[in-house]
Amino acid sequence: MWISLTLLCCASAPERPVWSAEEVRGGAALPAVVRTLADPALDGREEGSPGSAIVQRMLVDQLRACGVQPAGEQGFRQAIRTGRGTNLLGRVAGVGQDPQVIVVSAHYDHQDLGWRTHPGAQDNAAAVGALLQVGCALAEAPAERDVILAFWDAEEPPTFLTSQMGSRYWHAHPTVALDRVGAVVVLDLLGGGLWDGYGTTFALGAETSPQLWAAAEATPTTALHRVQQASLSLVEEMVVGPSMVWSDYEVFRAHRIPVLFLTDGQNDRYHTPRDTSEALDYDKLGAEARWLEALVRRLGAGPSIRWSPAPRPEHDRAAVRTLLTEALAAPETAVWGATARGALQASLQELQTGQGSTRDVRAAAQRLMCWAGPRASVFTCGLL
Repeated sequence: MWISLTLLCCASAPERPVWSAEEVRGGAALPAVVRTLADPALDGREEGSPGSAIVQRMLVDQLRACGVQPAGEQGFRQAIRTGRGTNLLGRVAGVGQDPQVIVVSAHYDHQDLGWRTHPGAQDNAAAVGALLQVGCALAEAPAERDVILAFWDAEEPPTFLTSQMGSRYWHAHPTVALDRVGAVVVLDLLGGGLWDGYGTTFALGAETSPQLWAAAEATPTTALHRVQQASLSLVEEMVVGPSMVWSDYEVFRAHRIPVLFLTDGQNDRYHTPRDTSEALDYDKLGAEARWLEALVRRLGAGPSIRWSPAPRPEHDRAAVRTLLTEALAAPETAVWGATARGALQASLQELQTGQGSTRDVRAAAQRLMCWAGPRASVFTCGLL
């Protein structure tokens, strides 16, 4: 019964608006774009749903309005023939002659869980809005290299890490030669923070390429409090249980394409009905979009990007020390209590004195991620 009611709801939902190219590329439209994408009437934008179809039309119309060229198999669209989803792909031709291409991407789907509407504002409407802003800005003033704007579908369970996942499908059926792809930037969970008011954005994975690392490090943060680089191993190589993959970067890294995963991390609204557009930090999201645009332009104008992974354990240790220091300075209203705060202080003291193994560094980061997230208890997280 709920399925038929959902279809009725979304089928009768109004068509989405289209903003002027100037409003989008300048950031004025960003909050309205995100609120529209996270409208509860769209029931989570699940792949193959009426809500998803409405979002697809909105995004395609907006890309056209900004002057972005199609880069799919049928215009902007690429049907995922292993499932029900549809990738949306645009292209902004570079003004230079370098054949390398930069892919900048965000998944636009979320989850339809029946009676419990999950608006999916931070996951991942915010990143889609930021990607749209960057794409429109590039269309007005292109980078040196070609840029592919990829709006992936089917990133959420149950299609995550299957052949139905949009990023995996595109890699298997690319619309641009894969040997031209210099780097893939993946946006997921922007416009928020591990706790309310936390200004840091994490840039993970640039250890896969020295050129990518250098570009991210050299890009000014402007209004952002901090862009903190660190290795994906900090959040993937779990100290308890199997390793984790967090987003669409996985298939590209597995095939030796440099990746950068830009994220604010999971907070206690992740995958809940409370992930609403009202809960987002639009000042931070706007700053993230501007930083991303500057990064893409730097990548487009810099040296060729090459796969050459290089572990950076001391940088990771310093990044976790900074993270713990910021967590301990957070307001008392942060999600952890006295027990967690004591463990944070102990971990910070250990890392400040130069003690602690690589595993201890990962454990400290993962305990904090666990406390900030939506599921586990303080006691359970403390076991990490």
